[in-house]
Amino acid sequence: PGKTVSFLGRNITNGDSYDISLSQDYVVNILEENNMLNCNPAPAPGTSALKAPTADHEQPLSTDEHAAYRRTVGKLQWMTYTRPDIIYATKELARALQAPTTADQQKLKHLLRYLKGTQHYRQVIRPTAKIPPTQIPDLNIYVDSDWAGCPETRRSTTGFLITLLGATINYGSRTQATIALSSAEAELYAINTGATEALHLRNLLMELFNVQKVNIKIHTDSSSGKSMATRIGSSRKAKHVDLKHLFIQQLISHDIVRLNKIHTNENPADIFTKYISTKTLHRHLQAAGLNTQHHIH
Repeated sequence: PGKTVSFLGRNITNGDSYDISLSQDYVVNILEENNMLNCNPAPAPGTSALKAPTADHEQPLSTDEHAAYRRTVGKLQWMTYTRPDIIYATKELARALQAPTTADQQKLKHLLRYLKGTQHYRQVIRPTAKIPPTQIPDLNIYVDSDWAGCPETRRSTTGFLITLLGATINYGSRTQATIALSSAEAELYAINTGATEALHLRNLLMELFNVQKVNIKIHTDSSSGKSMATRIGSSRKAKHVDLKHLFIQQLISHDIVRLNKIHTNENPADIFTKYISTKTLHRHLQAAGLNTQHHIH
């Protein structure tokens, strides 16, 4: 077994990989604070049924319930840095921090039930390749979107996952600031987000390791989104798209970024865009760098 150190509340074990996790007591304390220590585990962080609450579930929380909600969501946000599987559900809960309702409280309880059964999950950084001195490293960015997924604002969600040498090094789930008028437009915004994240990491790698170039490969499962990103200029159906969202065309034309079409089943960014089935979730967890096996001390 490797050596384990604690840093900023996280346990980091250095063996043939870097295993990063919070203490299981962290989850136990959250469950205890919410009187859910003996709850039944849920198979997924959320379900699509939670997106369409009935009027009975839309009552505002009391002052004490609101304070407890904010406190719990804050603790969950701290967990997302080592738990990519809960980042979308936590993002949705955080959107309601100002005025949460009983519907939001139900979403929170569902997520806590999921954590009850997955306390042993941990993030693993295990490179599957090495960079020879003369080789240019590859940054692989997987992007996806859920078009008009929010039933109230009709805003879409962007999800991205970035790997280096086969190891996951960054991921995120964000509600898009601009309302997309089509799924292709939502995918374009997701591609742009992935590109900006990759450019930041590229500059960091070039500075830290003194490499002259880093290959940026963005993978999308949207043919229409890829078409909008690779063409030059706008089109009749995209005249309204702000110019800042077309900078990806310049990156591609200058060979700074390469865009690749993949199958939906091969896109791990799917778990960052919506509530998905348990089967789909577990298909992508390993690609997201999450180890679901019980840890042997």
